[in-house]
Amino acid sequence: MKILQVFALLFPSVVFAQPVLTVTGPVSMMPGQTATNFTVSLSGSAGQNLAAVQWSFSLPAGVTLGTPTTSAAILGASTYCGGAAPTAPVLPWTCLTVGLSASNVVTLLTMTDGTVATIPVSVASTVSPGSLSFPIMGIFGVSATGSPVGVNPASVPFVMRVLSRCDVNGDGAVNGIDASLVLNAVIGIGTCPLPSGMICTLQSVQKVLSAALGNACTL
Repeated sequence: MKILQVFALLFPSVVFAQPVLTVTGPVSMMPGQTATNFTVSLSGSAGQNLAAVQWSFSLPAGVTLGTPTTSAAILGASTYCGGAAPTAPVLPWTCLTVGLSASNVVTLLTMTDGTVATIPVSVASTVSPGSLSFPIMGIFGVSATGSPVGVNPASVPFVMRVLSRCDVNGDGAVNGIDASLVLNAVIGIGTCPLPSGMICTLQSVQKVLSAALGNACTL
């Protein structure tokens, strides 16, 4: 027993190391923006024989995820995600990455470090500006022999900032530069920087300028 205790102290990474799932994505998005991908990545899997992994997101209200794409590096694997569109904050959305044969019989394939899957994300037009946190939880891993494998979430959850619609250049601040960009589009010396589907008019210039002066954005 003492020998094992000494070994654990001398080689903690060998005894306790576990794979880690990390979520990354866009630093910022605007309300109503879609099709920007989240990326789920795996690290520390060497020697773990990890073959399938399941995880869940906590989705803030107004944020939905689309159909995932499994990394081509995981040959034969597929990622499946499901969960109702959130109607309240912090609702789980669960995904599973596993290898499947053509006959849909589970064929467990050993994963390697790197991208596991990418998932489109959409932010509803009703989401208020601010920071949104996306902790990953409920992680469960299985080895190629069917044994459980411990997998940890990243120590710090992924955080994305939702910008104001009036922050047309996406720099995190609403000011005269944003109003100038919209005005330039109105007079024909630039493209309209407003979110998709919106038209630059003198009214929109007035709304962005009002927001730049400290009022609420009403675009």
